[in-house]
Amino acid sequence: MFGLFRARNEVEAFWTWFEKNAIRITKAVDRQDHSVIIHELGDRIAKAAPGVVHEIGRLDGHTVELILSADGIKANIAGVLALTKAAPRVQGFVFTAFRRRWPGLSLCVFDTNVAVDDLRYIAEDGGDGRLDLTLYLRGDWDQRQRTMIGFLMLDRALGEYDVMTGLGRIEIEAAGATEQGKPFSDIALEFDSFRAATVH
Repeated sequence: MFGLFRARNEVEAFWTWFEKNAIRITKAVDRQDHSVIIHELGDRIAKAAPGVVHEIGRLDGHTVELILSADGIKANIAGVLALTKAAPRVQGFVFTAFRRRWPGLSLCVFDTNVAVDDLRYIAEDGGDGRLDLTLYLRGDWDQRQRTMIGFLMLDRALGEYDVMTGLGRIEIEAAGATEQGKPFSDIALEFDSFRAATVH
């Protein structure tokens, strides 16, 4: 019980600090001051909700968006929800739980542009309310790189929360000379028809 109260107090302390520093954070976003928007803010978030990470940037000319992420780890979901549910209204800011969908966007990684057309997939009912996936990725990648690219592209296509909770077995393989599976651009539609939409 004391642990629960302590966690709640840390969350409240974070948002109290954030409100007091909102103008400073906005200025730091505009000048890309990493000492504030990455290190200081990240340390404060980690103290309030260990394991939770963040992204911050301009949503538009008037609004800064702070995205709170579980970093793809299910055990961190509760921390993300605790932080976002406790978020106050702060003028000029929006607070988002989990990385949302960014369909159709390419990914620049390892000095290479990876596009939606570079992936195909096969989806199967995992029998537990989740989809099992096999991804096929074009390009000369080692297994570690393929895995990283595959999960980054899944996060963009489905959103972080749906990847964590709606997918079961995920295999990421090199694309062969013969085209396999379906276009990756179809994956969100197939996922949503299989499972009710959740957090995007």
